[in-house]
Amino acid sequence: MRRRFITALATVGFVAVAMAPAAVAAPPSYTAAQVAKHASASSCWTIVGTSVYDVTKYITRNTGGAAMIKALCGKNGTAAFSGQASPKKSLARYRIGALKVAASSSSPSPSSSSGSVITAAMVATHATPTDCWTTISGRVYNLTPFIASHPGGVARIVALCGTNGTAAFTGQHAGNLAALASLAPLQIGTDGTVSATATVAPKAPGSGADDDEDNDEGDDD
Repeated sequence: MRRRFITALATVGFVAVAMAPAAVAAPPSYTAAQVAKHASASSCWTIVGTSVYDVTKYITRNTGGAAMIKALCGKNGTAAFSGQASPKKSLARYRIGALKVAASSSSPSPSSSSGSVITAAMVATHATPTDCWTTISGRVYNLTPFIASHPGGVARIVALCGTNGTAAFTGQHAGNLAALASLAPLQIGTDGTVSATATVAPKAPGSGADDDEDNDEGDDD
């Protein structure tokens, strides 16, 4: 009788353990360097925003043509998908993890290199979220540490990596001197067209509070 009781108790314990929920594994994440190793049509990964996708099977299914997707293999494809209303929806089934963003340790110090002349070709070699440089109005910035904290979202900064971001930046922050000033600590040089110590040009007449003050003074006269 006692043996049967022990056997029954052991069985109940086994069932309880078997039914216990399994530990939830952390979602996978990949660095830009890992993505770069999958740069062929037979193994094609790409980065869009903060996600990593294996788009190998999507190559032949893309309505825009296989060439467009092949061009993104192993690279950051955020800019290519920026014109789509909902790229995440069309790529959802191909998502394999998140992008692991880490500060770059190889970038020059802004304080010691802000006067350096950095060419567009040099900027282009820093085109990943883990090593992100861009040129804005003649000044070159290392945006890597700014990506995660950008108020407008990660994707907008990632799209600027390795490029001249002047048009995109001014289109978003036209006339906003505070936005450009916030990048000052991240400046690592210039493209040679502006002085490293040059100040940002003031707003054009008619676009700011100073004009209101001038108008007030005119009314007093």
